[in-house]
Amino acid sequence: MSKNVTNAAVAIEALGGTHVVAAIMDIRPNAVANWYLRGLPAYSRDALGPLLEQQGFKFSPTLFKQHVVGRRRRGKA
Repeated sequence: MSKNVTNAAVAIEALGGTHVVAAIMDIRPNAVANWYLRGLPAYSRDALGPLLEQQGFKFSPTLFKQHVVGRRRRGKA
């Protein structure tokens, strides 16, 4: 029986949680924690997609959608 991954939170937890995914991606855990709200970035597909498949998870290609986060400027406009 295959299991469906429907969002970033399910994917992160299926792979072992924030710290494990951060180690896989070689980034800080707080960056992965942001993915719970923003979704999985496209660049994470090559690393995380095969790991999910190895564990028997199915997912839509839209799970790994690119997101753009703008920086807010402070001070004078």
